[in-house]
This record gives sequence, C-alpha cells and structure tokens, in this order.
Amino acid sequence: MLVTWAKTAIKARALVLTIWIALTAFGLFGASNLDQYLTTSLTVPGSSSAAANEILNEKFIRSICEGYLYASY
Repeated sequence: MLVTWAKTAIKARALVLTIWIALTAFGLFGASNLDQYLTTSLTVPGSSSAAANEILNEKFIRSICEGYLYASY
C-alpha cells in the first residue's frame, strides 16, 4: 500500500510539490492572523484565583538576576 502511494507521489511530484507549497502558504497566512483570536490572560476577573494571584503579586517578588523567590514583608 505504501509502495503504491510512493510511486504515485513520485509520478506526480509537481502536483505534490504544489500542494505542499499551497498548504504552507495557507498555514503561514493563518498563523499570521492567529494572535488576534488568542488571549494570554488566564485569569477570570473577580474569581478567587484572581484574588490569590493579586495577593501573590503583592507579597512576593521574583529576582531575575538570582533566580530565587523572596518574600517581601
């Protein structure tokens, strides 16, 4: 079965190449417009997890240079 597919792809390699180029172009176009449909916010305003996130942001500071987590009281 795979041999038949391979032989067909070799015979019609221009068509296969055209299909791959078209799929790549559509994929790049779709990926370039994808960010407007995605969100980076995972918090639900007013939820208990959002309140916990605010408390953690107030109480803890991440040190970028050291890579440690310090509590600021």
